Amino acid sequence: MEKYWALAWVLMRSHAYQVMAYNWVRHNWHTGHASLDGLSLNRVVKELEQVKELCNTKATAINFKRVYIPKSDDPADERKRPLGVPTPAWRVYLHMYNNLIVWARTGQEGSQHAYFPQRGVITAWRDVFKKLSAPNIMEFDLKSFFDAVNLEALYRTM
Repeated sequence: MEKYWALAWVLMRSHAYQVMAYNWVRHNWHTGHASLDGLSLNRVVKELEQVKELCNTKATAINFKRVYIPKSDDPADERKRPLGVPTPAWRVYLHMYNNLIVWARTGQEGSQHAYFPQRGVITAWRDVFKKLSAPNIMEFDLKSFFDAVNLEALYRTM
């Protein structure tokens, strides 16, 4: 497996592999249509340079853009919910890395549900329920929890 990952990182630094992943994340980027958020050639080159930098440094700290979306479908409700959306370069990098993980799988490894055909969230929950003796599972929605999290303090602890 060590040889696989050594070769995988060579592939990650390949310009062709980076462009293939960019095409997956930014469908039809090469057409230059204004409907694609005005993707200019300069922007495409800049994003591919960012991907190259991520691959060369084997980056691990994901850059997120904070986006706020409506909490409900009611137009009168003005409350917003924060989402952390990875930058386009990070989406490309993560797509490339995800492919390598999928290609590296050797079979159904025990409780592993990700990256396997016919195994996902539903089959994972089925396995969890088989192992639980509790009759109920509770889910909590902490009101405005993420708005109150001090991200700077979290970063200092890393």
